[in-house]
Amino acid sequence: MVGDPLYRPFAVSEAEQWAQRGELPGLLQPYAVLREMHRLQGSFKTDEAVALARAELRARPSLAVGVGLAKLLADGDDHKGAAGVLGFATKLKPHRSDEWGLLQQAAALLAAGGQPVRAVEIYRNLFKVDVLPDEVRSAWLRDAIQAANAAKDMKQAVAWEREVAKLTAAGAAK
Repeated sequence: MVGDPLYRPFAVSEAEQWAQRGELPGLLQPYAVLREMHRLQGSFKTDEAVALARAELRARPSLAVGVGLAKLLADGDDHKGAAGVLGFATKLKPHRSDEWGLLQQAAALLAAGGQPVRAVEIYRNLFKVDVLPDEVRSAWLRDAIQAANAAKDMKQAVAWEREVAKLTAAGAAK
């Protein structure tokens, strides 16, 4: 056996974590909410999960809960509602690396929900991050190009296509 015998990934039960969520650091609280949302959804209580997420967003807005709620709504074919939930995401500047993936998911949900212009706004903000790894940038640029084309923003689509070509050439040279 290999491993740390003292490692306890679930030292706090789900019920205890939920009861003590107010004591969690601000960055962790949204993930306790997501865990409870997933529990409710797994118990076929999707309406309760949606209500919980909406209440949490009103009390303590967070990107993680916003994306979680948007996914729930999109899974229920409410793409317009999903896009509506993510309106605030276009205003966020991705300062922390833990937000990058969430913002990309928000952009993808907005594009799928018929809001490609808003998706392009998020991608523009994401691509301003200088330390975004080239592999990630290249993968997300492909989605961003589709959003820009859907938004009829040909100037942006062409600029991003050039950036993909540049990244591809740089990767081939390595």
